[in-house]
Amino acid sequence: MRESKLFGAMVVLLVLGSIALAGCGQSEDSTAASRETPSRTTTAPVQEGVKPKVEVPPGSPPDDLVVTDLREGSGQEAKPGPFLTVQYVALRWNGAPFQSSWDNNKFQTFAFKLGGDPPQVNPGWEKGIPGMRVGGRREIVVPPKNLYTWDAPSNLREPNDTLVYVVELLEVGM
Repeated sequence: MRESKLFGAMVVLLVLGSIALAGCGQSEDSTAASRETPSRTTTAPVQEGVKPKVEVPPGSPPDDLVVTDLREGSGQEAKPGPFLTVQYVALRWNGAPFQSSWDNNKFQTFAFKLGGDPPQVNPGWEKGIPGMRVGGRREIVVPPKNLYTWDAPSNLREPNDTLVYVVELLEVGM
């Protein structure tokens, strides 16, 4: 019975997280903003299609968005307009799980458009995903100011959460 309640709670959190992710954002030009985002590339080993192990960077949470390519892709480039299909996993800065499309050992993808009106993802993704290429995997550290323009339900995140996402770009569609 306890496992059933736990599973139900996880499903509710996943659904609420998807709604929050899909319905949040801001309308500034994400292409220009992504050029201003600091980035670096690492040579961390990455297995395609396997849930990545996400680690919170050492030190204090950053005040600004931090983008790190874990693996550079070689396919089509992510940009506003076409649907993008991704896999992702996220931790809170304290190391607690936040959301994952890999939850429950299911390969569930998430499709959205950058630059949507209204925005379909949080401002951190709007700024941190452009320029990725299919096959790439990117870490995006999103401070509170780049998360949501509205108050997310308290069971999703704390108002001052910094989230660490690892996003794998699977497809750029029409």
